[in-house]
Amino acid sequence: MGVVMKHYFLNKILRYSSIGVVAFGFAFSQSANAAEMNEVNQDSAMSAWSDAAVEAWRQGKLETIYTLNDHLSALDITTEIDGHMAVLTGSVKTEVQRELAEQLALSVDGISDVKNDLVIDDAYVRKASAGQDSGSFMQAINDAGITASVKTQLIASDVKARNITVDTENGVVTLIGSVDSEAHSDLAQTIAKNTEGVFEVNNNLMIMSGVAHR
Repeated sequence: MGVVMKHYFLNKILRYSSIGVVAFGFAFSQSANAAEMNEVNQDSAMSAWSDAAVEAWRQGKLETIYTLNDHLSALDITTEIDGHMAVLTGSVKTEVQRELAEQLALSVDGISDVKNDLVIDDAYVRKASAGQDSGSFMQAINDAGITASVKTQLIASDVKARNITVDTENGVVTLIGSVDSEAHSDLAQTIAKNTEGVFEVNNNLMIMSGVAHR
């Protein structure tokens, strides 16, 4: 009888031990899965934060470019960044400025597409045209177009366009600012001279401590 009881209790111990091992294994598996899910959630959160930080950097970069540009009013333009796309809303004075704003957005690293919802300020156009004769008004529009065209081409070139101010009056372009070398000064002058509608170029670009040749 004693031997039988020993076998009985031994079998129960082994059975409960097996159940305990299975239960422990299940609990460990659940814990591992929870840890893995937590790690995935943390990675997702970090990725979302990283994307938001990059978009904020691009937006800040673009707004700075608009602020430093003499031909745009940054206060009238609202920018939003959605991944690699810039969304522009607000108003500008001319179609030339609208196109310039779009080209400047595309010059920012990481922005490959622009949703340009900028509208032309009709009130400004009516006021400007009423304050001068049609000939001078059209010349002002042409000058603005030349300025935007030169600036856009400089941005697409090797020249640091943000250091250059472009001014146009009656088809005469004046370049003011600084460049790294005489080669960049010559390139900027060539770009301006070859732009449609330009009659003359005044190259006042500074090379380090000197003045670029005219």
